[in-house]
Amino acid sequence: MLIRETIAHQKRDENYYKGNIEEMIWAQDLGISFVIDNRTCSYVNDYHFICNILSDDSYMRDYIPDEQGKIIQIRLDKVSNY
Repeated sequence: MLIRETIAHQKRDENYYKGNIEEMIWAQDLGISFVIDNRTCSYVNDYHFICNILSDDSYMRDYIPDEQGKIIQIRLDKVSNY
């Protein structure tokens, strides 16, 4: 039973992580930048950092549009000290 629960948990985590990677690829393809706690991040140098923050429930996503409504930035700010 414990092994099945562990495998199910790993699969759920892998799917969640995969969703974060897909969001990063989508954003990069559209030229959308990530800003985490007021720091602009690089897709090349901060790849793992961005992915980890996307998985962290204590960060809030905010999609910033330009004047035409096109998303130009994804801001992630820590909203909890827990």
